[in-house]
Amino acid sequence: MTDPTEQPAELVPESGEARETVISRGTRASVGTLAPIVRRAVRILRFPAYAVGLVPVLPVLGIFALAVTGDGWWERIVLVLLAAAGAAVMVLWWIRIHRYVTAVDDPDALTGEFVQLVDLLEMRDEMLNRLKALAEKGGIRFFRRLRSLWQVVTIPDYLTGRIEDLSRARWFVPPMIGTTVLRATALFWTAIVSWGLVLILLGLRLTGGF
Repeated sequence: MTDPTEQPAELVPESGEARETVISRGTRASVGTLAPIVRRAVRILRFPAYAVGLVPVLPVLGIFALAVTGDGWWERIVLVLLAAAGAAVMVLWWIRIHRYVTAVDDPDALTGEFVQLVDLLEMRDEMLNRLKALAEKGGIRFFRRLRSLWQVVTIPDYLTGRIEDLSRARWFVPPMIGTTVLRATALFWTAIVSWGLVLILLGLRLTGGF
């Protein structure tokens, strides 16, 4: 009679810890090329991203100057509030870009969190390849493309908290990527509205209508 303790090695079931280690190693090998690509895309993108945040600076300052030199108190208050809102949008944008720059400053830590993210979401190679291709394109529309890519992936609510614990990787997945695009949209409209408003106000001031 065969002793149960003498089972062939291949018949001995792997422990959960052993399987997790094998999976993590395989995932790390696949994700190992993703993190450097994302890091390079962010480091290149940071310069135009910061520059875009400067577009509304002049009109916002102009609106503030017109508010200070205005006659009526109500007009002053409204213009100061508009200038403050524009400044807040710019500051929030710069803070968000800084978050991304900080997130990629340690390649090893970023790779480790991407490994955890891929394990959590059970992402397939096809999705990883699409992420790599998107990051390689780069460009100022990087965040918008990234949000569009994630729209085809359903992230269960119970994983949201665990994703939030990933201090670096969480900036590249919902909901953070969605708020990044929202801030970019707010900045875009702030630039358009502020430039239009300051030109109109300057015209009124020169003609004596304001």
